[in-house]
Amino acid sequence: PADTMGYTYNWSPVVEGQNDTMAIVVQNPGTYNLTVTDSNGCVSTASFVLEQVTPTIQFNYFPLICREDTADIKISGSSTTPVSISFPNPANIITTNLIDSIRIHKNGVYPVLVTDQNGCTATSNISINYYPKPLANFYDIPDSVSELGIPVYFANSSTITGGTITGYEWSFGDGTYATGVGPQIHDYAVPGDYSIQLIVTSNKGCKDTVASNHLVEVHLPLVNIITPNEDAINNRLEFRNLQFFSENKISIFNRWGKKIYEKDNYDNSWNGDGHEAGTYYYILEVKGHRPESVLTSFFQIIK
Repeated sequence: PADTMGYTYNWSPVVEGQNDTMAIVVQNPGTYNLTVTDSNGCVSTASFVLEQVTPTIQFNYFPLICREDTADIKISGSSTTPVSISFPNPANIITTNLIDSIRIHKNGVYPVLVTDQNGCTATSNISINYYPKPLANFYDIPDSVSELGIPVYFANSSTITGGTITGYEWSFGDGTYATGVGPQIHDYAVPGDYSIQLIVTSNKGCKDTVASNHLVEVHLPLVNIITPNEDAINNRLEFRNLQFFSENKISIFNRWGKKIYEKDNYDNSWNGDGHEAGTYYYILEVKGHRPESVLTSFFQIIK
């Protein structure tokens, strides 16, 4: 076919619907050959090479993190024109003030899309996995409850799969601390319900924490005899450990049931002064004492 100037145009390979035109629109890369023939039969040829431009993506990051950490990732893209970077699935991706830097705080595969100003695109994936996490654990002997004055034994039973535990931090709930795998043997100075905590750290810096309560109790032994003879032994009606129970009340009765003494917040001071030797009875009410809060017993005054 000829145009108004008497030229004909033939393209190879043939582009459907555009073979007889001076200019064609193509979508695929390759070599395109044009043959031009004028009305005198003179021929001229030319070749055109169309190259496909694909943007490139580069990442700079470490693919393993602890579960409580984030991965810092540097991203760069390049093409023949300026590029933009986007994230088709932005969940768990934290953008920063830097256009080429993101943070990811959960394991998974994250696609990254780079697009240049010509509409050319490239996609690549960021893969984040977790280091093995340690599992903190310990047990105590006696189990959960002990008597004041008896040391408590705390034994580590932490585990990890695919790594090693290198750090142990103990907190005993009374303001004291220790490090090391243990076992840890601890003496409590006062009764109470203590929260014991163990933090373990893996060789990759990953941590886990476990906490458990241990109850330290104190009991009041019953008193059944006093000997107020100024020999510094059993001179008073004295209850061991009573200093830990400031809220208490004592009532003392003679053998006929007559109350001869009563005191709130008893301080172990009664020595039977003014009373003859014989059998007596007391009722000691102690707030917070376990298992019973009222202690009763007969006792003897020996002079």
